[in-house]
Amino acid sequence: MKVEHWSLRLRVFLFFAGLAAGAIMAVLAGLYLGFARLHVPEARDGFIFAGAIASFAILAMVVWIWLMFDENVAKPIQRLAGGMLARAHADVDEALNEKTARYLGDLAPAAHALTENLVSTRNKLAETVAMETTRLVDEKERLSTLSAEMPHGVVLLSGLHKIAFYNGAAAHLLSADHTPGLDHEIFDFLRPAPIRSAYARLCAGEGGEGHVLPLTVATRHGGQILSARMRLMHAPNEGDATPPYVLSLDDVTDDLAIHAKREKLLSRMFDRLRPSMASLQTTLAAREADDTLRNDPRLNTALVSEMQVLTTAIATFDAEYEATKADWWPMARCVALNFAMLCARNWRKATPP
Repeated sequence: MKVEHWSLRLRVFLFFAGLAAGAIMAVLAGLYLGFARLHVPEARDGFIFAGAIASFAILAMVVWIWLMFDENVAKPIQRLAGGMLARAHADVDEALNEKTARYLGDLAPAAHALTENLVSTRNKLAETVAMETTRLVDEKERLSTLSAEMPHGVVLLSGLHKIAFYNGAAAHLLSADHTPGLDHEIFDFLRPAPIRSAYARLCAGEGGEGHVLPLTVATRHGGQILSARMRLMHAPNEGDATPPYVLSLDDVTDDLAIHAKREKLLSRMFDRLRPSMASLQTTLAAREADDTLRNDPRLNTALVSEMQVLTTAIATFDAEYEATKADWWPMARCVALNFAMLCARNWRKATPP
């Protein structure tokens, strides 16, 4: 056991033991020197007896002083130290007993005041933490309730692309093989390249004062296309080189499919109408160039036929276009009675008295 780990009482005991041993050795040495100078052999027994009596007296006095010191100083100091350690590392509110250290002067009141201040500070800190925890829980519940009503998905991410918060819409958009959780990487759910590119551009200063960039990203497992907006929480030069950011997500898979369908319809329409228009243009140019062809029945029949084909094709494409309007126009569910009342109200406003 190292010397610095010895207890206070052991150190006090060793101090008094050394003091007793030193005093006894000093008495014995003095008696020996006195006997040696006296040159009277018959006095040896007297010197030995005197040394034994002095040694026992010194030992008894030192032991008595050590017991008193141990009982009134060492033990109270050890109890005070134990009580202060217990109140420093454990939730102990009981006050220190100053009577056990009544012979230590101002040490006991100072220790009592220190522990009382510690307990008071700890109680105030606990109350403050409890109040802040309650406030944060309330704010989190309000934020969760508010974010649940948002039609778009919202995800709050750290600079290391770890999920810190998400709402129900975002969970629905991201969940494929497993539900997103806090501290998960966003790259477990979305393709990393568009997000890394947009984040690097924002950190480089693009996006203006709002630090916002639009991007399109695909889900990793679900095959969905999401339209997103990335916004930094603060500028990268404000003490954090990798600032947190917010992703707002919207599923545009169906919209892109509708756009692709409309583009395909337009392409088919142009491919179908282009030959008929070219044929009509050629026939009309031939009639204008040759007066004898103006009354040619075969040419007139060809013109009428091409016009009918062109009219039929336009009617077909018009029907297909009308059929796709409902897919593109934003609609939501509503009660039929409310819709009828709204129509009647608008009709009354539009009808003059």
